[in-house]
Amino acid sequence: MRSFSGCYAKRSVFRPFQSYSRKRSRSEVIEDFDAIDTSEAFEADHVWVEVPGELHFVHVEDPYADHDSIRVDYTDETRETSYTAKADTVPESSEPQADFWTHDSLIIGDETYVPDEEPEIALTHEEHPDTSKLATLHLIKHYKEGPGIWFDIFDTGCYFSGKVPVKAATSPLLKSSMCAIAAKHLYRVNKNHPSLDKSRWRGYDWRYESAKHYDEAIHHLKNAVDLCTYENSLSEKEDMLAAVAILCIYELMDAPGTAWRAHLSALPLFNPIEDTSHPASPVVIPRTAIQGPILWSLARQDLLCAFISETQTRLDLKDVRLWQNAGLATTEDGTLMPFSPPCSADIRTVADIEEDTKSNELTWLIGKLSNHLTSGDAINPSDYALPLGQRPTIGVTQERLLERWKMLMTEFKKWHDSLPSTFTPYARTPYPSSDSCFSMFTQIWYELPICAATMQNYYMAMILLLVNQPQESTFIRSTVSARLNSYRQIQQEVHHYAREICGVSLAEPSDPVRANSVQALFVAGQVFYEKGEQDAIDVLHTFTSTVARMASSTFGPRLSGKVCIVTGSSSGLGRAIALAYAHEGAHLVCADLRPNARLNVNSEEEANTDELIRSNGGQAIFVETDVAKTAAVEQLVARAVIQYGRIDVLVNNAGISVEAGKEPRRIHETPEDWWDLTMAVNLKSIFLVSKHVIAQMLKQEKSETGDRGWIINMSSIFGLVGGYTNASYAASKGAVTNLTRTIALDYAKDGIHCNAICPGFTETAIFADTIKTRDRDLIRSLHPLHGTGSPQDLVGAAIFLASQEARWVTGVNLPVDGGYTAR
Repeated sequence: MRSFSGCYAKRSVFRPFQSYSRKRSRSEVIEDFDAIDTSEAFEADHVWVEVPGELHFVHVEDPYADHDSIRVDYTDETRETSYTAKADTVPESSEPQADFWTHDSLIIGDETYVPDEEPEIALTHEEHPDTSKLATLHLIKHYKEGPGIWFDIFDTGCYFSGKVPVKAATSPLLKSSMCAIAAKHLYRVNKNHPSLDKSRWRGYDWRYESAKHYDEAIHHLKNAVDLCTYENSLSEKEDMLAAVAILCIYELMDAPGTAWRAHLSALPLFNPIEDTSHPASPVVIPRTAIQGPILWSLARQDLLCAFISETQTRLDLKDVRLWQNAGLATTEDGTLMPFSPPCSADIRTVADIEEDTKSNELTWLIGKLSNHLTSGDAINPSDYALPLGQRPTIGVTQERLLERWKMLMTEFKKWHDSLPSTFTPYARTPYPSSDSCFSMFTQIWYELPICAATMQNYYMAMILLLVNQPQESTFIRSTVSARLNSYRQIQQEVHHYAREICGVSLAEPSDPVRANSVQALFVAGQVFYEKGEQDAIDVLHTFTSTVARMASSTFGPRLSGKVCIVTGSSSGLGRAIALAYAHEGAHLVCADLRPNARLNVNSEEEANTDELIRSNGGQAIFVETDVAKTAAVEQLVARAVIQYGRIDVLVNNAGISVEAGKEPRRIHETPEDWWDLTMAVNLKSIFLVSKHVIAQMLKQEKSETGDRGWIINMSSIFGLVGGYTNASYAASKGAVTNLTRTIALDYAKDGIHCNAICPGFTETAIFADTIKTRDRDLIRSLHPLHGTGSPQDLVGAAIFLASQEARWVTGVNLPVDGGYTAR
């Protein structure tokens, strides 16, 4: 009984494969070519074609181009289609994607590199040299504050985030490796949340920087191997291996489909015996002793692959010298010894070594557990990986399996009994909210993040070990009651460990701890059978998985599968919100008077919001709607339910400002028809659409978290503060503000959220009309932070208020105004 699935790729290598070694003469090349044994290079059924004298390349692909398609894996033979801006089709893949570090895999060699179309002006690739240097400095800083910290969760010495950046100052290989992974992370952060980008680097092409630095890193790595500089310099060898570890993480983030394990291709080279089933990478990394954090970084990746793929670990856990060089204190037969600082290869403080060593010991033990589970009852552990028809029919006895199991249990018990006091919970507290799905759990607090993450891994290992316990009753006389008692005892113990895993995750751990806990929570979730516990683990695992993906894309699809109606969706803020929701996985119902509008206030080109969503692989329909008329609103709700079966989110965005672009008028000068039109569109529409959507939401069952729906009304800063010469607009938005509070109070017991966003002056079509009669510079000066805003500055709030992250938020009128209302 195992909890993981998948398989290894047939071939996994570092990319690219072109050689960067010194230039050679033509005679040398011919001589080397003649010396190559090509007997195994070509198959018998390969077709040979004549190469013409003149070749014209009509389509050149960049091997580093990002692939932002939406990939769906099918279990049958149906072909998979990826929807991109050009509707390209990619081959199907039944292999699981590496979701721990990435949400959007980079497809290598399947797409031409084209710089992103950013809302801001992107810098060209031929920028000033000083700009390139500043970008490198920014990447190094980001690496130290971001990816490097995640790598060091089990290393209190902070090797990757502390020592490596210092060494990179004199090592081009290390610097390029760091910059490559930092640029990849920045690209994904800014792609999903452009508003998080700092002003100096907004629109900078980090995807290009990632590809450029990765290419440079491979270039330096191949040169280091070709020139054998590592042989005479311990420092050079350490730099090379540290870079390999970082590039391994990069590969883990990037590799598509079955190639996601490509970063492990070099691991067999550290073993004394070559693994013929996984040929050596073209970047031939020599066998050499690897010590400390570098090896443990690779070992943890190897273990992750082994668990998910149900295979043996590639690193030989019986190679005593390998692990002793890495700082593991073992006997010659591979048994852990009591902790002894002199046995460690690292020279640090005793406290540092003790915490790290215990964590590393557990990684080694879990590797042994993984190998035990994937061996089954095979005499040779590798036999179990064979297809069903090819496995030997004879295996080890049940008694022998139980002996192996007991030896493993003894090793885990000895490890646990030898833990220092820092691995004991600092405090245990009840969950603070009594009406939460987490109220049945206890928060378990640790002083050190490394201890929290390590103990979660230990609890996961104990669950896997207990549920795979061979039964003594199968080879000795036993009663039914004895066997059932054994099952009940196992169930009780694994239930305890599963609750411990959840307790650690509920105690506000750091992001690196949350990322590490994804696998443990997945295992714990399979233990629970009570609905309350299952609901809690679903919420916790979803949130933790999202945090784990922050290493590559910051946030995953927070609105995945939600059906969202957005009124006024054809232009401006409504279009920005609809597109952002689609990017977050929502199914859109776009409502407006007409489907098409200008792409932006400065463009003459028009586009349909729903077509833009579908062209990028999303789901959307358009419903022509006059939101001030009951019949039209009823039709809108009916179409949404017919198309998607339910409504989860409503964004009441439709609105007008009749005063915009006209000479300022006070209330005694305001025409009555201005007032009536403004109230109809800005206020009555929110009443009507909310009325009919809420009626539909009340028919729907509550979600596992007790929620039925989210309503987001678009108010204004003038719904919070007074304004000059805009009586009808301010009055309508003030009414929206209080209507939002009323809906929130009336429907909280039904699990329906209602909040409002109060934007400052935002550069939409209404703003373009406003500045025709008003001083633009004066308006900008009223917003202390960044002046006037753009639609993209609002979408983050709209996503948050529609997501599970706003579970305890209702009745809020949120100013998003650059500080306008802070006065």
